[in-house]
Amino acid sequence: MHKIVTHPGSAHLDDLLSTCLVLSRDPAVSLIERRNPSEEELKDPDTWVLDIGKALKPKLRNFDHHQEAMDDCTLSLLLRSWNLFEEASNVFSWLPIAVLMDSRGPSFVQERLGIDKNAVDGLESFVEEVLLDLFQENDRIVKGEPLFILLKTIGERFFSQLKEYRTVQAEIQKKASFTTIKGVPVITCLGVKPNAVFFKVLERTKRDKWGNGGACVYDNDRPEKSMVLKRYDDDSRIDFTRLAGKDKILFAHKNGFMVATAPLSEQEIEKYLALAID
Repeated sequence: MHKIVTHPGSAHLDDLLSTCLVLSRDPAVSLIERRNPSEEELKDPDTWVLDIGKALKPKLRNFDHHQEAMDDCTLSLLLRSWNLFEEASNVFSWLPIAVLMDSRGPSFVQERLGIDKNAVDGLESFVEEVLLDLFQENDRIVKGEPLFILLKTIGERFFSQLKEYRTVQAEIQKKASFTTIKGVPVITCLGVKPNAVFFKVLERTKRDKWGNGGACVYDNDRPEKSMVLKRYDDDSRIDFTRLAGKDKILFAHKNGFMVATAPLSEQEIEKYLALAID
């Protein structure tokens, strides 16, 4: 029987997410226990010892970072052992910060990001707090239980989003086009299903080419078979309220950052963008 042993007491994002990823990578795991490991378990490759044990021995599945000063945590050590840390850090912008938060603490992160404590506190996630509380309240989590299923699902979503990122990135590289309208950079990408990964890759593709600002055009599914014209970084040159009431405009946001339209030709896209740009 494969199992996970991680530390008791206060739960942190590091041990929680590490557990999630291992559940996804090792389907033979059927038990999670939050307690100190035995010497036998530290030598047993069927037991994943996470964030405790003061040993980093990947072949024995010991992944701790407390035995010496380092800028890694258990989560990053696992990802490095799978040769995925660099890719995952590119896909999940929160990951390097989460690693430093666990390994160096909030004061270091505040200084690194150049923000004060109030800003850090304002970024706290209620959903994360609930998950950590549920994890902390259960010293033994057995395969088939709702919490076990939830943790495994989180791990599966992590890896599936890595894979999806690669796929979407390849699609955008094939289908995206770049132009400049009245001095404003515009990226257009039609024919790719819009979702969270798509939006992330599209914006990063635009930034890599042009930096901040500009606009994008993409297919929309609300309403179905519509399109969206949207500005980036609250670019003050672009105000889509100027398009309100015009032909094929389905919705113009009152704050001016986007419009939803009926399908537009290339010429219509350029026309409407030119009207929205000051």
